[in-house]
Amino acid sequence: MAITTLILFASDDDTLLSPEERNRLSSFSCNDGYSPPDASPWTAVLTHGLQLGAEYFGSQDPLVGSLSANAIRGFTEACTIEYRMEQGDLPLHLTTHGKPHPSSEWCAAEAFPGYLRSMSGISFHYIPPIFKYSRTEEVPSPYWLGVAPVVRNFIDYTNDLLSYPKEVLDGEIRNYLLLATRAGRVAGRSSRFGSKLWTFRDTFCETLENVQNIVFALDRAFTSYMPADNNAPEDNNKTQDDPNAQLAAKCWFSFRQNFISFHLESKRIVCTKAQAH
Repeated sequence: MAITTLILFASDDDTLLSPEERNRLSSFSCNDGYSPPDASPWTAVLTHGLQLGAEYFGSQDPLVGSLSANAIRGFTEACTIEYRMEQGDLPLHLTTHGKPHPSSEWCAAEAFPGYLRSMSGISFHYIPPIFKYSRTEEVPSPYWLGVAPVVRNFIDYTNDLLSYPKEVLDGEIRNYLLLATRAGRVAGRSSRFGSKLWTFRDTFCETLENVQNIVFALDRAFTSYMPADNNAPEDNNKTQDDPNAQLAAKCWFSFRQNFISFHLESKRIVCTKAQAH
């Protein structure tokens, strides 16, 4: 896990990879689909990391290994999209609409920030480790797969909220909160705070509310919605009769607390003054 994390972080780092090498990542998933990846040294490293993750997380369940590997492939695609956006190649529908439209209409472009975030955070690659504590011991995937998309959202949005101060100070312009704000304005959404159009404050508050709702929903899911067996009634299901359900709940609560703690204590967060108070 540490090896693949290092490889993935380096793949999106301007200080470690040249612009040419980052641009070559755009061909990784495409080449991997019909032939071995090209001879670029870094894509060879990336391929090795993908194979390590698939082999380890698929040791008990091949589906889990496949999900992990596909998350890595998606990450390289997200890196390509972000790289092109850095070069000024913003998707057309996130620039401006050709003509005015009522803000009450649902705007398809608003889905793009969440789509990109779900890949760029490689969060699905980090979900299997929550429930796998050794090569031979893990919580079976049926106990967490049904809520994995929401766990992914928890990982992504919590990271967005708690890492944003560092990103602003570093001059980063390709994070989820800014992109979602742009999409909201393009969609013509009205602000909840007096401004005519959607603002960053709206995005931040909405994301914070989403994280709160996500945590409550996952807490309920891991403690109440797992039947002890296939014949158990659907209502009032508890986890105490099923060791795997108990373990899944324990893994989730441990991860939830440690993930938030990690971000609060990380140097990615500039909160010295807040801690002093």
